[in-house]
Amino acid sequence: MKLSEIKGERVFDVLADIITPVATIAKDNDAMKLFSAEGRPEDMSAWDWFVERATVAIPVILKTYRSEICQIMATINDVPVDEYINEITVPKLLKDTIELVTDSEFISFFS
Repeated sequence: MKLSEIKGERVFDVLADIITPVATIAKDNDAMKLFSAEGRPEDMSAWDWFVERATVAIPVILKTYRSEICQIMATINDVPVDEYINEITVPKLLKDTIELVTDSEFISFFS
């Protein structure tokens, strides 16, 4: 699920619940490289530049901020954190991560 798909009063709870983990991740310079377009070579497409940055930033985010990512993902998916952790699989985490880091509403937190 994307932030832009969350509606109604749940919006308030989601924003309140993800602000702290997002702010924690935002303090990490390596993690923030994912959300910056600075330094993109002129001959490189925006997608290729994103992929290059993602190969550095996503491992940092996943390894260093596991609990924050689980909090964000569980909140957005409207499940308890323990349930999200117990049911996570590699394909689900990949899908959720890609969906999250390509969500313009989520990226706006880091701009």
